[in-house]
Amino acid sequence: MPEFAKRYLAAIKPIVPDCDPTGFPTSTTPVCDANALTQLIVNIIQFLIDIALIVAVISIMWGGFLMLTSGGNSTRISNGKKAITAAVIGIIIVTVSAFLISVFIELLTDCEFHWWDFGNALVC
Repeated sequence: MPEFAKRYLAAIKPIVPDCDPTGFPTSTTPVCDANALTQLIVNIIQFLIDIALIVAVISIMWGGFLMLTSGGNSTRISNGKKAITAAVIGIIIVTVSAFLISVFIELLTDCEFHWWDFGNALVC
């Protein structure tokens, strides 16, 4: 495996938080509690946001490709515009949803959800 791939895969944060479900005080990992459950939920939401934004960018690129290669065909131009419009609407929906989820997480817990942060999205 190339070195850059190893560095990239090592930097990816796992979705399931590292915690001990047995709750023994001698373990080196933290006990699974409400914060670990909140972290799991936030990690899943962050993963879905990342995937949705990647799909939206690919859709914008596809719409641009359709428009560039249309050769004057009005159907391909129309399909390209529809793809770009749908992607922009999707980005708006994902952004508003992420903002509302962060508000609910901040209201219901003592943590903050930084959905724009690709590293540690949950700050407690």
